[in-house]
Amino acid sequence: MRHPQFARWALIPVLVVTFAVSTATAGPLPRDAKSLLPADPAAVLVVASVNEMIDQVVTVTGVFEEGDGLEREKILDDILKGFGGYAALLDLDRPVIAAFGLPDMMGGGDPPVTLIMPLHSGSSVPDTLHLEDFDVAAMARRGDYLALSTYPQFVPADAVPDLAGHLPDGLVALSLDLEQVVLNFRPFIEMGLMGIPTRPADTPPDSTGAFSLEEARVIGDVVRDLMDAATRLDLAAGMEGDKLTWAVGLGVKPGSVLDPGPQPDFDRALALTSALPADADIVQVLAFDQTRMFDAFGDYYRITMRQSMAALEPEVGERYSAWVESYLQSMDLWAVPMAAALRVRDDHMAVTAISELADATDALNRLSGLLDGLNAVGVGFSLTPGDGVTVAGVDFRTWTIDFDLAQFQAILEADGAMETPGPANIPVEQMVGLLRKIMPKLYLGVCKGHMLIASDENTEDLAHMVETVKAGQLHVTIGQVAAAAHAGKGCRQTINGDLMSIVSWMTEMVNEMDPQQKLALAENPIPFQSDFAFEASNFHFWFGIDLEAAAQLSRAMEAMEQD
Repeated sequence: MRHPQFARWALIPVLVVTFAVSTATAGPLPRDAKSLLPADPAAVLVVASVNEMIDQVVTVTGVFEEGDGLEREKILDDILKGFGGYAALLDLDRPVIAAFGLPDMMGGGDPPVTLIMPLHSGSSVPDTLHLEDFDVAAMARRGDYLALSTYPQFVPADAVPDLAGHLPDGLVALSLDLEQVVLNFRPFIEMGLMGIPTRPADTPPDSTGAFSLEEARVIGDVVRDLMDAATRLDLAAGMEGDKLTWAVGLGVKPGSVLDPGPQPDFDRALALTSALPADADIVQVLAFDQTRMFDAFGDYYRITMRQSMAALEPEVGERYSAWVESYLQSMDLWAVPMAAALRVRDDHMAVTAISELADATDALNRLSGLLDGLNAVGVGFSLTPGDGVTVAGVDFRTWTIDFDLAQFQAILEADGAMETPGPANIPVEQMVGLLRKIMPKLYLGVCKGHMLIASDENTEDLAHMVETVKAGQLHVTIGQVAAAAHAGKGCRQTINGDLMSIVSWMTEMVNEMDPQQKLALAENPIPFQSDFAFEASNFHFWFGIDLEAAAQLSRAMEAMEQD
């Protein structure tokens, strides 16, 4: 029998992964609860407190809907309806766990589900329970926790499954055993790979999406490599201070295609932040070497590039293909400590960036070659070399960035981008005008083993970078150290600042705003932070944004779409 009532119950915490707000977290789990888990579950879902989850869903939806949020009583009724008269036994202030098995791919049927529910202290539970739309085939109790399973042969595991032993923090947390899932579904995935549409080897790529036999083989190999690389997936949501947070974790096998290998020193990247403008709207600090992964997936990138360029003129496609090949051979340029800042000006966005390299002059020459090569491709924009400038005693190469309206429109139409709905579907003339203002110019230079990049014709920020490097005054900044500390020892990137600076700028570029509207946006910042780390064969991604600000961002994006 299927379990629609349980599915409805389980859907609520899953949706809360998008909205949950709480100081409660999923781990560590109570000992009695953990002792009831089945052996080798494929997925474990934990709600740290159902009552708190409901309260915070009501709060969050009220903020997003400006007072017209979900009703607590209705949510609670939906959750407890399936438990009938037994609902009063449940202590909804303590963690609830759902463990899922995998379906029998040959025999069919639903996957086994085990609910581990907290009881009020001293509650008496009958030997058998009959729940609406949830077939209780087995029961077990440890202390004040009760396990209900749809699997007749259910017995608690002798030891806590590894999947449940490392749950992420959050009001709602979900961990998925990817190795077990892949093993179960792999025969069907292999059947799908055998059905990749192909074309004769001597025919060029076309708009049908068909691949040559060699391309189909490469795609199949990539999918198999990915299946063999990932071990687990973790999702969580919660609250840290005033920030609404989301977290994603991905476990990978050492030496697999997803293992990035040795990494550059992140502390060196942190030290570069002192060369950035102190009043930047957004700051990025990065020290992540992706060279190994790009090498592993290089053939796949080439195939997808050829497919995307199939509708263009053959000469353009060939030039772009050659340029992409050069780019793929240049990933080491970014496998170094880097820091960048974005400041929103009235008429454009000003970017400044600095990287630390073993041979900065060679890197400058190679990057200049990539820019000049891209200029020659003819894909809708140009990077015209300038005469160069000298800033604070350092020579900088310059490029002016512009867009060919007719060529750009032809490329968008060939790629199907003109059919994109929503805020992206703006007139191409307006889009090109917007792109011209984002980065009108580019400056590249070298100073004492560092490559300096800027996009602002006002060279004050560039001069500050030069003077800081020349004086040997590179040092970590307190705010960025705090951001990196949040990500932990394996931090590879942090991005933080004010999203409203970009939203308001783009809104004004698309629709002219009066001074009062601009002031209102400026007085309502959207602080955010994003972390990325790799430690002990696990990727960790985290994003946090102020709750009220997140609602403002949602409404701003909705207004842009309506306009």
